[in-house]
Amino acid sequence: VAQVEALRSLVDAFGDYAQGPRLERTPIVLDQLVRDIVELYQHDDQRVRFKLKLIAGPPGLTADSGQIRQLLHNLIVNSSEAIVQDQQAEVHIRTRLINQAGRKWLEMEVSDRGPGYPSTVLEKPFEPYVTFKASGSGLGLAICRKIVSEHDGRITIHNPAIGGACTTIILPVDV
Repeated sequence: VAQVEALRSLVDAFGDYAQGPRLERTPIVLDQLVRDIVELYQHDDQRVRFKLKLIAGPPGLTADSGQIRQLLHNLIVNSSEAIVQDQQAEVHIRTRLINQAGRKWLEMEVSDRGPGYPSTVLEKPFEPYVTFKASGSGLGLAICRKIVSEHDGRITIHNPAIGGACTTIILPVDV
């Protein structure tokens, strides 16, 4: 039964990755969306603690809220699974506005203090089926890249010098 469930989960994840874009962009209030998602995780798993540094809004951000929820879910799961034994996971989410190439962007950073991304993931972070987890499908970051790309944004990952893992996303903001 467990193997069937794992296979079903893999097929569902592959279907999410492979299906074409069907964005329903609407104005979203990202800071409230992040807080709603974090609240669900705080009630579900007491081993995960969040530190938020969010700007209000921002006005002018349009996105598919369901896909942004999926993006955040994937990143939070990655960070929360970085728990070492019985320690508490600490997930940091920060947003800010930046200017690049004459345009305004929302930058969102999701980071943790776990062991960081292994070199195999850093080499090909967004390739499907690249994973270091025993039960991972290797589609989480690939799906994140697809969502960000469909929103005309960019996503990068790295291991900060202070330790842990960091994912940075930038999304365009219409003024």
